[in-house]
Amino acid sequence: AAPAAPSPVATDAAPSRGATDAAPRPETASPVASAAPSTFRAPPSAPSWQTLASTGKYREALAAAERLGFDAELRSASGAEQLLLADAARLAGSAARASEAYAAARAKLPGGGRASYGLGLVAFDQRGDFASAARWFETYLREQPSGPLRAEATGRLLEALQRSGQRDQARTLAQHYL
Repeated sequence: AAPAAPSPVATDAAPSRGATDAAPRPETASPVASAAPSTFRAPPSAPSWQTLASTGKYREALAAAERLGFDAELRSASGAEQLLLADAARLAGSAARASEAYAAARAKLPGGGRASYGLGLVAFDQRGDFASAARWFETYLREQPSGPLRAEATGRLLEALQRSGQRDQARTLAQHYL
């Protein structure tokens, strides 16, 4: 078998004596050094906020999106990416950023997608605003009557109604739900 081609990556080997005034070797020159980006972007080796969020690194994903400009990332993201960013922000503990991203996804996705369910989770779990959570879960059920989160939304709605003091509505829903 033929020997492998040398790697274009610089090695830790020290230069030989007398080579200090020699021109830098091409394989040690940085290809990024000559590029002058017009806006700040994370180094190519840094994972994107999408990759971080998809792998459960929610705080790191939110921090990466913040470094890139959260609002700009949100504006340029697809509806699915907006939901991913919203979920990352919610799971990182940022109710405000999660709400912003879910609202953007509601505007971009047909029928709001599952964004109203996410807004219900933020209201319920992070803000303790059970009346608002109930409205968001009702909105999800109205917009997505056969949605994949229908059972979860109904259960959360039931709990939100009960916790917000709307016991009669909770009882009526429980009779239909169970």
